Amino acid sequence: GLEKRDYEHFIDETNRVNSNPVVYLFDVKDLVIKDLDLGRLEINFGENISIANNNVESDGVLLNNVANSFISSNRISESEVGLDLQNSEENKIIRNEIFDNSIGIRAQESDNNLFSDNSIVSSGYEGLSFFSSSNNLIKDNEITESKYYGLRIMSSQNNKFLHNSVSKSGDSGALIDGIFSPRNIFSFNNFEKNKNFNLINMQKFDISAENIPHQCGSPSLL
Repeated sequence: GLEKRDYEHFIDETNRVNSNPVVYLFDVKDLVIKDLDLGRLEINFGENISIANNNVESDGVLLNNVANSFISSNRISESEVGLDLQNSEENKIIRNEIFDNSIGIRAQESDNNLFSDNSIVSSGYEGLSFFSSSNNLIKDNEITESKYYGLRIMSSQNNKFLHNSVSKSGDSGALIDGIFSPRNIFSFNNFEKNKNFNLINMQKFDISAENIPHQCGSPSLL
């Protein structure tokens, strides 16, 4: 696998994506990034970063090995992945507008993060996905008009989904996919107008009794 030194590059803002500058940062801390128009924002190894009120269009935001940071009130659009968290923990992702991306937010091997009050609209595949990510709190988000799934949970456990609104998904509101995803908690979420199922659990290994949908507007499968 890659080591920390493999991410040490100097990529300055003269590089652009669709005329908007690229910001690439490595091994940074105690930094504020705000009020910018960007084509791409990538941070590899960072701590205590504030990312606020930016407009990121075309290539999204990647946070790799970033901790204790605050991502708020950004507009992220027209990217393969709007906000991509990899190996990142103890971050707060709050009040962002994320729209017209293939995947709205993706968390991979990222634990103990807060996702709250985000609007995730018109994702080309899924709105919010978790892979090998645990102990996250996902609450008060609005996820609508995803082409396939509003939420997708893969090989992830002990996440809490509270008071989210998931609607108008082209397939299902929430998919608990594959194996090794026990003890995820769903409470007081509103699932409605999703095409096939509101919440579907396809685990082969452990179908956890704690995966409980509330306030579903149409059939669910557990």
